[in-house]
Amino acid sequence: FMQDIHKIEIDFITPVHIGSGEEIESFSYIVKNDYFFKIRLENFLFDLNDFDRSQFNQLVNKNDIIGLREFISQKCDVNKYAIYRAFPGDRFKEKYMENFKSLRNKLFLYPFIRTGSYMPYIPGSSLKGAIRTAILNYFIKKDFRDDKNLLDLAKNKEFHRILTGKNIEGIILGNDKDAKKDPFRGLLVSDSMMKNRDYIIIGQVINYKPGNTENLDNMFRHFQMFYEVSPSSLTKN
Repeated sequence: FMQDIHKIEIDFITPVHIGSGEEIESFSYIVKNDYFFKIRLENFLFDLNDFDRSQFNQLVNKNDIIGLREFISQKCDVNKYAIYRAFPGDRFKEKYMENFKSLRNKLFLYPFIRTGSYMPYIPGSSLKGAIRTAILNYFIKKDFRDDKNLLDLAKNKEFHRILTGKNIEGIILGNDKDAKKDPFRGLLVSDSMMKNRDYIIIGQVINYKPGNTENLDNMFRHFQMFYEVSPSSLTKN
């Protein structure tokens, strides 16, 4: 069969996060010199000299969380033990410094998916899913806009109750839930590597709720959740 190969350049309009399913705790990273560094904590601890290891063990025995955090930050050479670095956003840096000496510091971080060499990338499956969703969304809007019967049907609550995402796909694609007839079976999308290992920003989750523009607190709600995200037009990187 004929195979067409298309090379597409991706431009991020908004920040994008595709998670690895992991969670980075505050002992496993350091923020210094305007960078976030994910460190190999086990390697750093293994290489401690006798004096530093004794000091570290004393902090552990005393359950001195703040002391341990300061010890790691001061003693760890990021040039030697950093796995990768990223650009911490202003909100993340602010919270990091604010909570550095707090026992309540739970600045967990959700990392971007990376290769074995820690290169961030966009999985082909995610790109294919985005393409599929965009095409389905286009036809849904087009059909509902052009067909008065569909518009009337969309207002029917019973219709919404019985109609699922799979049903919608079957109607639009005409495959009647048969995977062998899915037109997207022939679409193969490869993984897309980012520019380099440091091409990531630490962003905070913000819940946007349209409403009274005179009261921004009602429109934007900040959560104590931080994610590695791609640079974008909005982040000006």
